[in-house]
This record gives sequence, C-alpha cells and structure tokens, in this order.
Amino acid sequence: MTDTLPQRETYRHGDVATQALDRAMESMAQTGGVPSLRALAKAVGVTHAALYRHFDSRNALLDALAGRGFDRLAERIQGGRNRADVIDAYVRFALSNPTLYGTMMTRSNRSFGEAGTLSSAFARTLSAVRGALGDDAEDRDIQALWVMLHGAVSLHGNGILQTPSESALIRFVSDLDKPV
Repeated sequence: MTDTLPQRETYRHGDVATQALDRAMESMAQTGGVPSLRALAKAVGVTHAALYRHFDSRNALLDALAGRGFDRLAERIQGGRNRADVIDAYVRFALSNPTLYGTMMTRSNRSFGEAGTLSSAFARTLSAVRGALGDDAEDRDIQALWVMLHGAVSLHGNGILQTPSESALIRFVSDLDKPV
C-alpha cells in the first residue's frame, strides 16, 4: 500500500500560479505582450513543467489573466452610482491597461461558457455594472451599454475613432449615451 500525500496549494516557491500571474501582468504592462509559458516559468523560478501544473496551455494562462482583468474592472466600477460612473471607469480601465483589456476581450466563447474563474469574474463585472445602474436595470440595457463602451474603446484603440484623449473619449461616449 502506498501513501498518497495531499496536493499542496503552495510550494517552496510560494503560490506559483499567483506569482506567475503577477509576473505576466507586469510583463503585459511593461512590454505590451504576454510572455510565453517558458519565459514565465523562468521569471518565477520554476521549471516549465511545474508551471504547466497550474496552466496546462497558453489559453489557460490567457483565461486566468482575463479573469484577473475582469475582477479589476469590476473593482473600478463597483461603487459607481450611475451610467456616467460606469462609462468613466470602463474607459479609464481599458485605456490604462490596453494589453490586458485586449486579452479580456479576445477570449473565446468556450472560455466564457465554462464554469470557472473567467466566467465568474465576468459575472462579477456585470454585477458591478448592474449595481451602478440600479437593480432594476434590464439585461438589454446593460448589454447595450457594454457594446457601446467596447465599440468606442476598440475604435479608439485602432485609431479609427480619433478622440485626442481619455477625457475626450469619455465625453464622446457619454454624449452617445444620451437619449436622442
């Protein structure tokens, strides 16, 4: 009979998954890119095999990063009291974290559909938006606001929507959001 030891959440290197995500976030902010799993393992001080215990593929890493991004966006939106606060928080977050925002918005339907960190983080973000708009806000209204924000930020980021600054983009989106 062999004894099996319980799986540990932390290792002598500490919480490898958290350290890897922290390093990947730093890299995204500094270089505008997501490091490879091998480079990330080296930065954390573990073998790439050890890192694969936490992220079995690049997509798993990207999903975890996107989940962190949605949590951070939810934190920014939380406490908002109205649509203007949501617009301000969303635009400022997206423009100050362009690589992370891009990662969040390019995850596959499969990633969002699976129960897990990404799906839960996205749900928390939508809950924060609902909290700012009011509990009686309809799903369609939340979706319309999200689509407008995502579209404006994406067009701005691609240089198609030529708003000269973050505040100009916020004013533009706020003007679009007013009833005609």
